[in-house]
Amino acid sequence: MRPTIKSVAAAAGVSTATVSYVLSGRSGKDGSRSGSGVAPATVLRVQEAALALGYRPNQSARAIRTGRTNLLMLSLTMISDPWALDVSRAVGTAAARRGITPMILADTDWRVALKRQNADVTFIDGADEPGDVELLAQAARLQRLVVFSDTMEPEGFDVVRPVVGSSCDLAVEHLTARHRRVACLISSAPSMSTLDIRLGATPAALPRLVWSTGTTTSRRMTATDSARSTQRFGSCSVRTDRPRSMRPPTSPRSQPSMRPNACNSAFRKTSK
Repeated sequence: MRPTIKSVAAAAGVSTATVSYVLSGRSGKDGSRSGSGVAPATVLRVQEAALALGYRPNQSARAIRTGRTNLLMLSLTMISDPWALDVSRAVGTAAARRGITPMILADTDWRVALKRQNADVTFIDGADEPGDVELLAQAARLQRLVVFSDTMEPEGFDVVRPVVGSSCDLAVEHLTARHRRVACLISSAPSMSTLDIRLGATPAALPRLVWSTGTTTSRRMTATDSARSTQRFGSCSVRTDRPRSMRPPTSPRSQPSMRPNACNSAFRKTSK
């Protein structure tokens, strides 16, 4: 028979309210009273009784009672890139200290997950499709949302904006210090709507980008109307004057395959 909070209370000689208070972590991690009114000896007795009986709180019942799931959902567009890994590690560390369990969406389809999961808070870093603002505003009535976006305005949810200026400057400085021909891979796809912001963040450095390829720049040498970076990469690799390095300004976190060193390696392999 599964142990209950009543059996733990009976074994510890306390009330069910005391057991609930202690096992919820509100009595203080160090065993002190911490304003809870539960003596350290009582806390220890409850914990030992729960351990001896193999009692585990029913999270579903607790969620119904408290309205909290102690779950934090992360929707990261590219879960394997360095930025996303840093975010997941930082959030995981902070959440663990508060007894919260982070969940990372494997398919990044937060639009479906918001309807099925009831996390206490959801972090979204890719909300750039038509209708997303309205969908987020509606979802924010029932749950807390944090959106990472260059352009979106808060509509009942919080918005975190990246600092694009310094990162763009560093990227351009790095490329132009080592290369004379640099390709700026861009796209006219709706998901690339923040391009103007990223280009505008480096007005002094941009003239050093000798030429670019895409559909939204007057300096393009060839049109590549595609949102797939691999296709844009391929269009440059077959050129007779292909660049020695590439900079995709359409994302604050470049994909590993599109970093300068990776591009240099790829061009060295194709150059004869």
